[in-house]
Amino acid sequence: AGLCTRLIVTPQARIGLNGPAVIEQEGGIDEFDSSDHTLIWAVDGGEQRYATGLADDLVPDDADLLRAALIDAINAGVVDPGRHRSQRLDVLASRLGTLDPATPVKPQDLRTLWGGRYEPVAARINSVTDGDRPGDKSAEPPATRGRTWLGALSGGHVPEPVIPSVLCTTTDTARYLAVVPDPDNRFYRARKGEVGLTESLALAQAVRELIEADKDTQHKRAIIAVVDLPSQAYGRNEEMAGLHQAMAASTDAYHAARIAGHPIVALVVGTALSGGFLTHGLQANQILALDDPGVEIHAMHKAAAARITLRTVDELDELAKIIVPMSYNVEAWAKLGFCDGLLKIQNADAPTPQDIETA
Repeated sequence: AGLCTRLIVTPQARIGLNGPAVIEQEGGIDEFDSSDHTLIWAVDGGEQRYATGLADDLVPDDADLLRAALIDAINAGVVDPGRHRSQRLDVLASRLGTLDPATPVKPQDLRTLWGGRYEPVAARINSVTDGDRPGDKSAEPPATRGRTWLGALSGGHVPEPVIPSVLCTTTDTARYLAVVPDPDNRFYRARKGEVGLTESLALAQAVRELIEADKDTQHKRAIIAVVDLPSQAYGRNEEMAGLHQAMAASTDAYHAARIAGHPIVALVVGTALSGGFLTHGLQANQILALDDPGVEIHAMHKAAAARITLRTVDELDELAKIIVPMSYNVEAWAKLGFCDGLLKIQNADAPTPQDIETA
């Protein structure tokens, strides 16, 4: 939906990424009460999405009226190329600049803060990286496979954070990107390496920046998505702000880079789950993965899949032996044809020089 030229909704519609029950399951009832239907429609109902500029037309649930709106949308065509919501990073940045979960707003407040048009708004905080509380900064960033492999593949270059949770290293031949944990992330549901609102924006900015830098060159630099992330962010603030639209911005940027001639390669070195992988890595021309037990590529983490299918984790593992798509083994993922290569390495957590050369 976030990639559409024109988006028509009914009052009964809901547009979002994470279902209320999933958010409650992951974050607890204080994060989102999935039994509160008034809250659900206040957060991602059609009227709310239209009132905050995340949909273009609000039409009653009537076949004739919907048909007329659809015909109007088709006849209008692409009114303003280059200004789709998924391309308007300026708007996304300014909107995120109004939000700080430390002083949360209510869903209805967004109608005043943002208005009904998808245009820049006045920020309450200075940038998407501000809003942290003094004294919260961790002395040493957490060590993760994403951080380790980003440095290893780029020849030991010190990564430059786009924001603390999105690392970027650029060489003469490639730009390397990784999402990493940020314990001080003001969006607290994205502190463990999840792809959230600001991560989606930062990825989109980094990719589009390279497209612009290389637009007049014959040989476009590669973009390497180093993937080690638990999922997307499951949170009320994320859903209220339109995480689906933020993630569409990153998806669109990666697609634009492909079309512009940049080779896109994803290297999965750890977990690559759900919407996190969709946003960072799944748009690649080629997807490679380490052949290692710590690599998991799937639609949801195993405990959640077990709950959804009313099984224990052990029962889920048994089921995966006969239903391959249920498997969390990276070899099964490759066997299904979703991976372009499994890399045999010695140590996924502390890669040897030979491991780095192999990758």
